[in-house]
Amino acid sequence: MFFILKVEIHGWLRKCIKNSGLEEYLPNLLETRIWIGASAGSCVLCPTICNSCQDLFDENIDENPIDGLNLIDFQFIPHLNNKYFPKINFENLRIASKNLLKTDGKKLCIVDDNGAVSVNNGIVKIISEGKYYEI
Repeated sequence: MFFILKVEIHGWLRKCIKNSGLEEYLPNLLETRIWIGASAGSCVLCPTICNSCQDLFDENIDENPIDGLNLIDFQFIPHLNNKYFPKINFENLRIASKNLLKTDGKKLCIVDDNGAVSVNNGIVKIISEGKYYEI
């Protein structure tokens, strides 16, 4: 059974990483380890977590940090065409990404729940059996 909690998970996770001290050690840890993130666990690696695309998750971003960990140089949006996130569809993301590209100039990777993004030594690969877009 799958449940969706309407909480500000991206901001909450980012705040926990910052407040726990993990942020300080993470770059060194990633030299010998891997990070596997799903959903918000992937989004926190981006330059920002609260942006024109992230707003499509209906989160209240006022109380949360907007900066991501900036460990990857693109924005990642999960759950493309997922019935629990009806606003995460290509048309909405195309519109929202125009503002994001103008704001920070970062590439955008959008992946459905049948895919993943791999970043290894700066090389980005999308691994998917489903739909994905790079904008």
